[in-house]
Amino acid sequence: MEDEQTNRTKSASEDSFYIKELKQGNIKAFEFLFNKYYKDLVYFCNVFLKDQENSEDLVQDIFARLWENREHLDIKGALKSYLMTAVKNNSLEELKHQNVIRVYQDYAIAHNDPFDYDVENYILYSELNQQLQKELNKLPKEMREVFEMHRFKNKKYHEIANELNVSVSARDSNLFYPTLDSFLMVESNNSVVAGNNIIELDSTTETGSANYLYGIDIYKLNNISIWNNTVKMNTNGGSIIVNGSGSAYPVQITGPINDCNIYNNTLITYNNGPNLGIYSQNFYGATYLNIYNNFINVTGSAALHNWALVSGMELQDTCDIVHDNIIYVTNNGAYADSNNIYGISYSQSTSSSHSFDVYNNTIFTNGNYAVYLNGVSNTNVTNNGLSAYIKTGNDAVYIAGSNNNINGNYNPNPTSNSDVLNLSILKANFRNEIISESENSEKIVYVAVNKNITADGGNGSIENC
Repeated sequence: MEDEQTNRTKSASEDSFYIKELKQGNIKAFEFLFNKYYKDLVYFCNVFLKDQENSEDLVQDIFARLWENREHLDIKGALKSYLMTAVKNNSLEELKHQNVIRVYQDYAIAHNDPFDYDVENYILYSELNQQLQKELNKLPKEMREVFEMHRFKNKKYHEIANELNVSVSARDSNLFYPTLDSFLMVESNNSVVAGNNIIELDSTTETGSANYLYGIDIYKLNNISIWNNTVKMNTNGGSIIVNGSGSAYPVQITGPINDCNIYNNTLITYNNGPNLGIYSQNFYGATYLNIYNNFINVTGSAALHNWALVSGMELQDTCDIVHDNIIYVTNNGAYADSNNIYGISYSQSTSSSHSFDVYNNTIFTNGNYAVYLNGVSNTNVTNNGLSAYIKTGNDAVYIAGSNNNINGNYNPNPTSNSDVLNLSILKANFRNEIISESENSEKIVYVAVNKNITADGGNGSIENC
């Protein structure tokens, strides 16, 4: 009984943290809560509706509204109770709606005239329909299409996803944004991901529209080596409007993960929104990474808001060793001191303690800092070649926290920064290389290919795809 109470308290505290993150627009917090409660809520809903697909749709609608109204959430008490109450109320409303339809159908059949409408009801229906259409016209085009297909054409979400050519995961987690995950591995210990050539080229998403692209996506495992892979991503998608949205991440790591080695990879990515070469974080548990000898080139659009981040690596980990990497990072927009653009960063705070050992890397960026680590301890940034927009060497490092050391960092090229690196030309060259290679190469994991591996406690090896 005491353990059960402890687990409840821990879960409530955990929910409180993720609700706070959700209100700030953290899509990962939303994914965590969705994955935690979705199955239980569908099961609970099915007790009322006795219809699995309708139950899934109803629960998905509730989570969609949770995201849409995230900034105004005011949840009193436990989140699970709040969600279950919403499911119960919506289920009862759905049953009432179904009952009205059945009663009307019985009436129409009995009177042999399905078009015998009452005049006042017809007028009311007409007015409500006009108001509904007015409100629908205010929605973004993609969201309006999904709503109309679901409500008026009675299509299921997976049917809508297929028809609009967006993934089901886009509907679940990113609310109708196109989403692609080329390779996904979950809970597969003692794994190797090596020698793969992955190219994701999105020529559909327009500039300013959010989309989410992931190359190698790893969750919750121990002892993995990711080495000698080439991942290239190119899209016009992404936006810095409304705090920044979209991504094109060659490597994404989600803890808990221990003994993770990422080395000898070539990671190149281009978009018009937030973008990272490697994104790792400890949302689900402690993460320990060793990242070395990688070539990383990232282009995106950075801004003031914390989520409008462009970085070679955003490492929200427990303890990482990062060394001997070559990193180029380019902001598409105009320079501003406050823009979030870095070579190596921990800028979006997560729970637990964070420490890093960063040495012998070479970083070029047109942001204010080459290395930005906010709220860390026992961290060393030493002997790196660092060139930012103006600052170089030790001056190009920002660290906040306790017991940290900055020493021996230098300008990687003694000439002026403008002569060291023409980032706009480099950016264009890499982008053209991605497009050319996607058109001519045969050895590619194309954007239509999804690899999904779920091995509970198993072993895995994906090589030379």
